[in-house]
Amino acid sequence: MRYVYVDESTFAEPNPCVGAGMLISDEEIKDEIINIAIENLKKDPDIHKPPENKLDKRTISRGWFHASEDSKNAHSHLLTEINKNINAEFVSEFHDIAKKSKNLINRDYYAVSLINSTLSAMHTRDNAKFFIEHRPGLTMSILENNHKELEKELLSSIYNLPMLPVYFPKIEYSIVKKNNPGVQCTDLLLWAVNRRVNGDSKWHDRIKSRFKSVMMTQSKDWGNDDFLIGKGVKGPVRYYTDSSFPIDSDKIVSREMLLKFYLKAIKIVEYYSNNPLQHLSHLQNEINNIAKEKLNLVCKNYLERLFSIYLKIFDMIPLINNTTSQSDVQYLLLSRKYLSLPLKHDELHAITTRMFYSKIRKEIIKNNPSLLN
Repeated sequence: MRYVYVDESTFAEPNPCVGAGMLISDEEIKDEIINIAIENLKKDPDIHKPPENKLDKRTISRGWFHASEDSKNAHSHLLTEINKNINAEFVSEFHDIAKKSKNLINRDYYAVSLINSTLSAMHTRDNAKFFIEHRPGLTMSILENNHKELEKELLSSIYNLPMLPVYFPKIEYSIVKKNNPGVQCTDLLLWAVNRRVNGDSKWHDRIKSRFKSVMMTQSKDWGNDDFLIGKGVKGPVRYYTDSSFPIDSDKIVSREMLLKFYLKAIKIVEYYSNNPLQHLSHLQNEINNIAKEKLNLVCKNYLERLFSIYLKIFDMIPLINNTTSQSDVQYLLLSRKYLSLPLKHDELHAITTRMFYSKIRKEIIKNNPSLLN
């Protein structure tokens, strides 16, 4: 199981960016880490010294942390526990709203940052639980619709990057309060990013990490800040590399190969309809429904649905494993690229490919349906 904790924030002046931070862990972050940090804060002799004493008294009375309202003492004790006890990946994205389009409002930037950060959290075959801090206007419907749009974008992007694996795990969303222990940790880490963006890297530097990546556009209207904590998270085993995909693929692929890709997709989907896998259970209805329609000429959006589910299960199964020959690896990656192409709606090449697949489907069903068995 993968656990993902999300916090959204508006940064302080002079760079009032809007963005989201996401803490990704293979283990649930429980109350214990917060309780230990609170107890250590209580024992800290510095909590009696002004001006922090009022802030620390409020934090202790509240029983949980909120970075923008806590003192340096509270920050220190919670960060100590994060460094000591959490193995995770932190990803964040932020936008300087003063330099962005005036047509977007803060919640749009929150949504964009959340969607883009979700890509890192989806790099797994395991089920994932998202815990997202509540904000006005945020609903389960919005989160689920955003996720559907993200999946569509991922599917169509495979055409341009067929050598990169893409995963479609089961995602479960929960909208939670600020006192969720994982959200409290995310809040502090995003606060440290906020401080770094605004010129103070002290707290960011105190985050113990073997890898940190900080990026920002030249105009400083967009940036991200990613790092590993402890051992990080376990990624899925990958059985092909960037160099596995053949060069000049358009010169390799013929109309006959496009036909074979189409037949391959039908047979793979039908196989897993008859031989379901537990970790594909969230996709099983989609697999079964399209498998039943292979001979139905009036099935609505058949090709789009077939290619979509084939691409969703490609890396989730995975179709390429440690016994796959190099020639089969190339063949399967080519199928991945050219079955993603019809899902794009902004290129002439995609339109003509959709028309080709539609035509051969009709011809096969009418004249040679045994090919589909």
